[in-house]
Amino acid sequence: MNNRVYKRSRKTRRFRHSHRIDFRIDVPTMAENAAMHAAMHDSDASPESRAAARQELIHRNIPLVLNVLRGKERYWPQCDPEDVYGYGFLALARLIDAYDPAKGALSTIARKWILGSVHTFVRDSEFRIKVPAHFKSRENG
Repeated sequence: MNNRVYKRSRKTRRFRHSHRIDFRIDVPTMAENAAMHAAMHDSDASPESRAAARQELIHRNIPLVLNVLRGKERYWPQCDPEDVYGYGFLALARLIDAYDPAKGALSTIARKWILGSVHTFVRDSEFRIKVPAHFKSRENG
């Protein structure tokens, strides 16, 4: 019979949350976002190039929306996940139009905008009259 007491190794404790490491997202840095923002608001550029800069800024930051909303589907089971992600993408597009690089990183501000937009959508899509649970559990009749 083996009387050894097994301890968790340092590696196990250190990487206890190793499942989170897989979810690193590749979003632009603050400098890259500021450069794309400057290209988007360049008055000397053509409207097509400004629109292309806006589209690039949106497309490069799409993983941010996916990261913010990943795993939160359980909070709104009554809504279609495609609609929820769609409202997250619309919030990102609205933020890009209103974004000022001097106020901070886009990713910090985007998290609040995306969650706020999704919560507004979920709140508006719910029923207005809340039926208490004890009424739902009763049989009719």
